[in-house]
Amino acid sequence: MIEFFVKRPVTLFSVYAVITVLGVISLVNLRIELYPETKHPKMSIFMTWQDASPELVEREITRKIENEVLRLQGVRNVTSRSSRGQAIIDIEFETSVDVTYQKVLLAEALSGIDFPIDARAPSITEKSPDEFESGYPVVISVTGPYELIEMGEKAREIKEQLERVNGVKNILVYGDPEKEINVRIFDQRYTPYTVLTQFMKEDVSAGKLNEGSYSLPVVVEEPKHPETMFVYGRDLAKIAHVSYGIRDPYYLSRVNGNPVITLNIEKRNDIGLLEFSRNVKKAVENLQIEGDVIVDFERDEADDIRENIKKIAILGIIALVGVSLSFFFTMRDFYSVFLFFLTMAFSSLLTFVCIYFSGLSLNVFTLSGIALGFGMVVDNSIIVLENILRQKEEGAENPIIMGAKEVFMPVTASTFTTIVVFVPFLFFQGASRQLYLPFAMAASFGLLSSIFVAFTLIPLLSGRIKPRMTYKPRAYIWTLKKMLKLRWVVMPLAVMIILAGGYIFKDKVRKGTAFRYGEDDRLYLRISLPSGSDDSEVLKIAGDFEEKIL
Repeated sequence: MIEFFVKRPVTLFSVYAVITVLGVISLVNLRIELYPETKHPKMSIFMTWQDASPELVEREITRKIENEVLRLQGVRNVTSRSSRGQAIIDIEFETSVDVTYQKVLLAEALSGIDFPIDARAPSITEKSPDEFESGYPVVISVTGPYELIEMGEKAREIKEQLERVNGVKNILVYGDPEKEINVRIFDQRYTPYTVLTQFMKEDVSAGKLNEGSYSLPVVVEEPKHPETMFVYGRDLAKIAHVSYGIRDPYYLSRVNGNPVITLNIEKRNDIGLLEFSRNVKKAVENLQIEGDVIVDFERDEADDIRENIKKIAILGIIALVGVSLSFFFTMRDFYSVFLFFLTMAFSSLLTFVCIYFSGLSLNVFTLSGIALGFGMVVDNSIIVLENILRQKEEGAENPIIMGAKEVFMPVTASTFTTIVVFVPFLFFQGASRQLYLPFAMAASFGLLSSIFVAFTLIPLLSGRIKPRMTYKPRAYIWTLKKMLKLRWVVMPLAVMIILAGGYIFKDKVRKGTAFRYGEDDRLYLRISLPSGSDDSEVLKIAGDFEEKIL
């Protein structure tokens, strides 16, 4: 391989041109996330059949649904629960599956099943992998000088506009007062359960619409307005008093004395977090809302990604400057520094290509793996370059090919011994595997890329470099001989250094703290009242504190 590329520079130039193009395209199209997905995507199917026994539900509903579910691609696990009057089927998919598309296929398949005529249509719910574990990636607060009800209307207008944003999967509103219907039954022949059944009655199936190769279910919406509702043929108004009211939200939040409505925005799996954040922020900037409404980002995981990228970039610049200076002072040649930059650039691009075609995302773990491999990337190129220069100093007949071939096996072996360390990651299970396997793969890709670059690019470009220092380390040989003679002093000293280092790490080094820039600029205050305290009392105390703080 070494001799082939050294004698064919045009071929090697073409190879690296392809690597450059693929690397840039891969880097642009890589999904950028904060962490890898640690949970499998899920879907849940809920169906009711009033008063049916568990055995009947299992035979007529659950089994039929399970048969259709098992035909979907990427199904990892299916669990079902059949009880009196209802069936729940939970589906777990592989992480690479597009759950939204599978949901469409499943809805089409279920529409063709002959369920019992009095059973309600199945409800399919798509569950986010980390919905409850890590929260929503973007949380927006909406506030302004309005009453809570009017503030809720403003928040719903914003929700409708943000639901059109590319990448938005779902938006949940918290703190919004909900309208409720109060029904007081005065006809003793009717029970609350009888009336509630009419309110909970879902859409009625009206068959299917066949359009070419597609079969779409058609449903008829039942009226939900009490004015047009009948209970066993009687007008609801003749058996009960109906009134409308407002139900207070479970959480009440205020900012500077004004009510706050929170929008929790969930993203789809097919879009990167940075792109999703940019889309949402652009949509917020272009919101068309009348009045003095303040929209603020309470949470944006993309900011954490940007902060981590900033830290890695700073550390990378420090490393590049340090290694470049050491190169320059050692080699006393700017061309050798240029070679170092080329090595880092092409190794990184080749690593990005491997990461992209492996289906990984760019996150904290993969970036850490790439950073870990940078050391070996530089080491391999330095070893090859140094040995070529040594061959030149000794006057070898073909120093470039001889120098590279001489260290090919040692460099390859040392690199693979590092890669072997990551083999146990293949046997991890569950969330540990999903977190640390991308880290191991990214580091391994970087190390393998370094071997390719070190033995193709470095030999070709090292022809014009001349040795500017002697490669006969006389001082080192003299020191080594002295240490071997005094080994009974050197060995106890080495053991003492190791023990001292272990003691300092165990008792003096702080563990479990995250490195971060700056200081936290918030003060949190929690006020607890005795159980049974009235809501108005809680709001009065909170208002007093707000007034004093403002």
